Amino acid sequence: MSAAEEGRPDTATVPRFRYLFDRGSPPTAFWPCLGDFVVLTIDPVASVGHLDVAAKRAARKIPRHRFVALVMSGRGIPLETKPFTHHSIALVRRELPTLNHPPWDTPEMCYPILPNTHHPTRSETIQPTHPFPLVDCYIDMTWAFQDPIGCRITTTPCNYTSVLRVMPRQIARLSRLFSQEVTRVEDLEERIRYGDIEVIASIPLPPSPASAARIPLPESPTPSPVSSVKRSQRSRGSKSGALYSPGTHAASDEVSIIGSDDSDSSSSNYDRESEVESDALDGQLFEMMRFEDMVNDTGDPRDPVADVSYDLDDVDEVTDPLLFIKVRDQLRR
Repeated sequence: MSAAEEGRPDTATVPRFRYLFDRGSPPTAFWPCLGDFVVLTIDPVASVGHLDVAAKRAARKIPRHRFVALVMSGRGIPLETKPFTHHSIALVRRELPTLNHPPWDTPEMCYPILPNTHHPTRSETIQPTHPFPLVDCYIDMTWAFQDPIGCRITTTPCNYTSVLRVMPRQIARLSRLFSQEVTRVEDLEERIRYGDIEVIASIPLPPSPASAARIPLPESPTPSPVSSVKRSQRSRGSKSGALYSPGTHAASDEVSIIGSDDSDSSSSNYDRESEVESDALDGQLFEMMRFEDMVNDTGDPRDPVADVSYDLDDVDEVTDPLLFIKVRDQLRR
């Protein structure tokens, strides 16, 4: 009796995944899923496909670079008929960050990917479903990567059997860690604005006077909102400082009570019902338009276009993710 007759899947037709245990996953994917590690190859010419001939000519001079990234989120509705799907990614680097511009960028601003656990100060790690095959790798969280990094991924079928991913709870945890880094930097900026000596002292002296212009300095003190309101009240000309006379509202209330009748009440009820119905129709129209936008969304044209593959064993060298930022900025000029 054959496997099909016994109700068992035919092992000859079941795709063999390197890391996944979900036999229901297709062997071919047109776009990555949340939590997939991918190998991105930026296509400079396709990235400026919506621009003029001069931009395309300049893009041809930019080399195609490969990067390793983790898919953090998607935008819009992915369809095979779309040229691109839009994703936010976290870039992977090998070894600790080389930037050392405290307090903004330090080698500690990253998280190791298991089996790598080395970190100067932190014990948390990013945990894939299988040990990461590339050695000494980290998720980069230096300043350049704290804003969401967008990428338009070409909608083409790719071999998906070698994909390695992290579970959704790991993505949620990583998003929280990114948020903590952003909050830390925002707190530093605010403390500098208020002249916090401790933070200002942690900023190294510039190598030259010309480069000192890049160091944020505390702003001059600004008046508090309370004092601003008091000055505003005094300038209105009221002896008591009040912005209005209480007696005015009392008189208007009396007039409104005397002048009202039942016909006005029924009319207002009808108006309210019409308003509620109109709001409901507006809400439905908004949802329809939002769905249409999601169907048509192919991503921000300022984000680079990239081809993806999923086999991390094909990666000989993990490209410095700062080069991704450099290429993206070149394409945006």
